Amino acid sequence: DNDTSKEDVLGAIKEVMDGLEGVVTQEMLDKALIKIRSELYDNIGGTFGLGRADLLCSFALFDDDPERINSLEAEFRKIDLETVKRTISEYLRPTNRTVLVVNPLLAANEKTQ
Repeated sequence: DNDTSKEDVLGAIKEVMDGLEGVVTQEMLDKALIKIRSELYDNIGGTFGLGRADLLCSFALFDDDPERINSLEAEFRKIDLETVKRTISEYLRPTNRTVLVVNPLLAANEKTQ
């Protein structure tokens, strides 16, 4: 987008990231748990069992624990409001951000020189 400056984009990102710290509530966390459970069971039960097979294979291959499929919901329930707030403050701070500016026109000009 030629009309939007890098500073405008970074400012919008900063505004959203900085606003997360005090916004997350227990009610939001409860709704997120309902949504993730719904998606999990939709994935497990859908597509003629391929979702379940995919999860079982992934847990067997990467964790050597295909039975982990039975404890996923319990793992989701371990996430509490304090964990979310700690994660936001630890990982979403400005010093952890990387800015990559891509200018295809500049790259094309450099190739022709």
